[in-house]
Amino acid sequence: MSQQKQANGFASFVPDREAVRVGGETVYIAEMTGEEAISLKPGGDYVFRLLARCIVDEQGKRLFTDADEDVARLRGWGSRKVRKLLQVAVKLNGLDDGPEKNSDAGPSAG
Repeated sequence: MSQQKQANGFASFVPDREAVRVGGETVYIAEMTGEEAISLKPGGDYVFRLLARCIVDEQGKRLFTDADEDVARLRGWGSRKVRKLLQVAVKLNGLDDGPEKNSDAGPSAG
């Protein structure tokens, strides 16, 4: 779960981060902020824009921007690498949960 720390009397967001070994190197995937997740539009380059927002260095600083040039660089990565990083990004950001998994209403009577 996400960690939180106190800052100016408010809890500030500290994203979860996971190290992933791919192709002999370590790549870090981080949880997006709510704003980053909501502003991400489905379609077109969705997968690569998602990765651009989630790939970070050891300190959690993003390595890519939403700029078309960065997205194009990610599009050039091998499919196995992209798939492995995408699986972690999706899981870490809760994007694999359907609405029923995110609902507090509990199971529906059927």
